[in-house]
Amino acid sequence: MIVDGMHSKAGAVRSAFQAIGSDRLLLITDSMRAKGMPDGDYDLGGQTVRVHGEKATLEDGTLAGSVLRMNDAVRLMRTFTDASWEDVAKMTSWNQAKALNISDRKGNVAAGFDADVVLFGQDVLQETWCAGQLRFEEGSK
Repeated sequence: MIVDGMHSKAGAVRSAFQAIGSDRLLLITDSMRAKGMPDGDYDLGGQTVRVHGEKATLEDGTLAGSVLRMNDAVRLMRTFTDASWEDVAKMTSWNQAKALNISDRKGNVAAGFDADVVLFGQDVLQETWCAGQLRFEEGSK
């Protein structure tokens, strides 16, 4: 589910979370390459996409896709629902690993699993670890 308040409104997110639960819901961004870019016009497969704030539209105003960052998706999921951090962990990693048939090594923090970890604090991304190596730290460049 793309939880950006545009593809799925708060009420729809709440309903889906209550009906499906964190064991089967997958939180995704489906972001295009204009994610993180300043407001402006960008090319997407030969079409002009206008990014303004958190919204990406075609020239006629219809949604063109998502420029959602995963940390924002997590923040909005927790804002729209009563999802716990454990729920969020399932919806952002474990469920995807199960769907991709890689849950024997991905999607969990446990012995024998790849050490891929994202650390949040107060709904802000603080660190990203890939294969046990620190790859991103808040405030570093």
